Amino acid sequence: MQLTLPIKIQSTPEQESVLWDLSEKCRLIYNFGLKERQDAYRIYDKQVC
Repeated sequence: MQLTLPIKIQSTPEQESVLWDLSEKCRLIYNFGLKERQDAYRIYDKQVC
């Protein structure tokens, strides 16, 4: 079952650059949060929400 419809966007080089920068920032924030959760789990031996 397909729940999403893939759409190809036509972006200008400037828009593409902005999208790549935004994607990079989101990745860094996610990885930072993941590392904090892993450290908390190791320290306290339980999940932190």
